[in-house]
Amino acid sequence: MNKRNYLIAGSLALVLIFIGTYFAFARHHKHKVDPAFKTYITAYTSGTISRESNIRIRLSADVVKDNELNSAVKQELFDFSPSVKGNAFWIDTRTIEFRPTEKMRSGKEYTATFHLGKVMSVPQKFNDFVFDFDITKQSFDVTVDGLRPLNNQHFDQQYLLGVLSTADVEEVDKVEKVLSATQNGRTLPIHWTHQQDRTTHS
Repeated sequence: MNKRNYLIAGSLALVLIFIGTYFAFARHHKHKVDPAFKTYITAYTSGTISRESNIRIRLSADVVKDNELNSAVKQELFDFSPSVKGNAFWIDTRTIEFRPTEKMRSGKEYTATFHLGKVMSVPQKFNDFVFDFDITKQSFDVTVDGLRPLNNQHFDQQYLLGVLSTADVEEVDKVEKVLSATQNGRTLPIHWTHQQDRTTHS
């Protein structure tokens, strides 16, 4: 390879590294919240949450009356990217909760915009509060607890105990499709006990 080809190859490698770094940064970049918002917002949903979680904003002062609580808010106070269908409710006089009517996407990062200026009198630059959160990436783990005799009289018949744990909540019918059991070509029955947390399945 001559000098010219080395230069071309080197330049191409640098371009690919730059492109890869750019997209990696863009994919994991979080929106930086202006600390000055703490004057108006004392808490909000952040970090990694379940795909069925509600999204909350707590304000620093009361903005609604008691008779407005627990009813769907008619104003469009939230925007999401990717989009999320749902409704917002005031759960107390200074806390609003967005309740999705569909599951959010596993492992996805969401950007939310809360239109603060519609509920409080704030300087223009604080009209929109933008924040991020991630949805738990679904995965599962199987723990085997070993064989036990069916009863004290029949040691030739045994059953196998175990637990299937999911990272996020999951529908029981989908969980039960993950696991099957066979012996000498014969399908064996599996008896399930699903815990209320919907992440632990014995």
